[in-house]
Parts: sequence; C-alpha cells; structure tokens
Amino acid sequence: MGVATLTPPAQRIGEELVYPDGRLELADDSAIRNSSLYNADLAPVPIKRRTWTTYNYMALWVGMSHNIPTYLLASGLVLLGMAWYQAILTIAIANIIVLIPMLANSHAGTKYGIPYPVIARAACGDVGANVAAPARAGVDRGGAEGPPEREGGARCRRQTDRRHVRPGRGRDAAEPDQTPARPAGRVRKAVFQGSPTRSGWFLH
Repeated sequence: MGVATLTPPAQRIGEELVYPDGRLELADDSAIRNSSLYNADLAPVPIKRRTWTTYNYMALWVGMSHNIPTYLLASGLVLLGMAWYQAILTIAIANIIVLIPMLANSHAGTKYGIPYPVIARAACGDVGANVAAPARAGVDRGGAEGPPEREGGARCRRQTDRRHVRPGRGRDAAEPDQTPARPAGRVRKAVFQGSPTRSGWFLH
C-alpha cells in the first residue's frame, strides 16, 4: 500500500485517514510492513479496494439465510407439527437474532479494513489468534458452507445411484424396484437423528 493519497473529504488525524462514513485507513503503512506479523493477506485493505456496498452485505446475509440447511430445518419444524408460516417466522426471527452479533463482529473489519485473524489479536493476543481464527474457519465450514455442499453432493449421488432409478427407465429397468426412503423419513433422519451426511448433524 505505502503512503495513502489524502483525497477529500478524508481528514488526517494522527496516522490515520478518517472518512465521513466512519471508515479509516493508515496514512502510511511502512511502519507495520517491518513487523514479523505482517503479510499481504492480513494487511489493512486500502479504501480504494473496499468496493462492497450495503447491497453486497445484504446479499451475503440473504445467501447465508436461504440455503439447504434452512430448508431442512423448516421442513423438520413442519414435520413436528408447526404450520408452514410458523416455521418461516421462527427461522426468520432466529436469523435476525444471529444477525446482531454478526454485525458487531464485522464492524471492526468494515471500519478498518482488517480480517478477523487481525481482529482476534486484540482479544486473544498474537499467539491466541492462531487458535481463534482456525476455530472460526471450522465453524464456517461446518455450519455455513459444509452442510449445503454435502447435501447437494448427496442429492447428486442419489440421482445417479442405480438403486434409486425408477422401474421401467434406463438400464435398470430389469432390476427389482428398490424404492428410496420417503422424503419425510430423510428429513427426520437429517434433522433429528444427526446423520453425518446431513446438516442436522450440527444441530445437536
């Protein structure tokens, strides 16, 4: 990055450039470049490269809320006796509740242009951040990204599995009918029995 260009309406306060929307960037990052903890991936992102707007953040949140685990959870609630609108309302309220700590956790990154591993150093120290950052990555893979990918892969596998080809179609027409499990049974197993190939495994 080097020396940042002071462009109006930014104001220089000490070593920082402060913008009217509350975002900050270092006026000169040469001091931190000499640190053993510095690397390009963890360095503060300059203002000119922070291109996300409110739309991008909203799109990210909506994408994290509308996914396969959410649909599985909703179908499980309906299976337990909730009306469809009760299930939708329950999940909507839950997502709004989760949004509050998400906004609090992401505020520093948005304001200073730094990633979570750097933010974690303030609370956990330089060494402790090496535990906090992988733990957060594990939660992301296990609770946000992992289940949709596993469920999508499992559905693709079932579509091509010889046991689930309908009788009278394709190369398996002569084989005895092996009817797959009912959808309700799959949902029950996924959400409440904790099958490792379903997102319900993470609801325990």
